[in-house]
Amino acid sequence: MKTQNFNQIVAIAAAATLTLTSGGVSLSLACQETLSPQQEKLFDKTLAISGGGALTIFELLRRKSR
Repeated sequence: MKTQNFNQIVAIAAAATLTLTSGGVSLSLACQETLSPQQEKLFDKTLAISGGGALTIFELLRRKSR
C-alpha cells in the first residue's frame, strides 16, 4: 500500500512539473508582441500540454482520494 501511495505521489509530482513548465513557456510566449511561425507552433503545443497535464492531475487526485 505504501508503494502504491508513493507511486501516486510521484505521478502527481511529475504531471505537475510538466504542466507548470509548459504553462510557463506558454505564458512567456503569450506576453510577446509578435511570434515567429516556430514560436506559434511551440505556443500551441505547450498550451495543449499544459491543458492535458491539468486534466491528468485532476484525474490522479480523484483516483488518490478513493
